[in-house]
Amino acid sequence: MHRKKPKIAIIHPALGKTDGGSQIFVLELAKRLRYDFDITILSGKKINSLCKPVWSIERRCNSNNYFYNILHRKLSKYSNSPDVLIEHMTSFIPVLTNLLITNYDLIYPNNDWGGLFVANIVRKIKKTPIVFTEHCGLMEDGLMAKRNLKFLPDRYVVLSQDMKHWVKSNFSHIKTEMIPNGVDFSRFNINVEPVELNFERPIFLSAGR
Repeated sequence: MHRKKPKIAIIHPALGKTDGGSQIFVLELAKRLRYDFDITILSGKKINSLCKPVWSIERRCNSNNYFYNILHRKLSKYSNSPDVLIEHMTSFIPVLTNLLITNYDLIYPNNDWGGLFVANIVRKIKKTPIVFTEHCGLMEDGLMAKRNLKFLPDRYVVLSQDMKHWVKSNFSHIKTEMIPNGVDFSRFNINVEPVELNFERPIFLSAGR
């Protein structure tokens, strides 16, 4: 008799609509968790069989969208990331509805405070625990992390020891784990043929999304 797999809802409405570190993180993690867990990714588009698309007005929406332009102009007065705020607002009801009609054992937001806000409401109603990975680190002097920590995730995952020390020093009541991001050694290894870069020296390398 097969043991029933725990059901996990991973929230990321930008997945499939934009590319970024957290989107890649979700896809890679879900591929590895699917053997032991029943994974549903509440995404923007269907990237694979684990995805369940939820509607939203995507960040970086086409500038010809009249409704988007009105919202963007008004919200720019209150937010330095109005496009992300629009995505959070418009995905709220679709994500909330899915989380309420389906019984998940764990909710795992990956779209910053927008997913945490929805997950927090569902936790109040259904007692579903929340795990959250802090992708932003201490950007803006920790302002974004402080905002996310106000939602009191049941487990708060950070990517470095420095970040874990900061959380323990400022939010000692939060259960925090340090799990650094992994590397796909089939793609990144010493046997990969190097590329000759005939650039003028010196070269400054900055790694980003």
